[in-house]
Amino acid sequence: MLCISFAQFYNVELESTGQSQLIIFQNSITGLEVGDEIGVFDSDAIIDDSGSSGELLVGAGVWTGEQTEIVAISSVNLSQFGGPILPGYQDG
Repeated sequence: MLCISFAQFYNVELESTGQSQLIIFQNSITGLEVGDEIGVFDSDAIIDDSGSSGELLVGAGVWTGEQTEIVAISSVNLSQFGGPILPGYQDG
């Protein structure tokens, strides 16, 4: 049995918000090599609990040469109802 382990450079440091987007990288992709890391960034994400925006890593994975699924974490803003603002990507 072959076991491959990769140390990841991209570490998503977001708590799950309950909202996400699945991104599928099919095995027909060219230009990636086994072990390449994939970082999913949003340049206009919610980055903190005050609603500030900026670039944020919202998902990450390692290419294994086969289909790879990455879950990107969405922001949630419930401030209009007295609730929290949770960091993550913004739609659009």
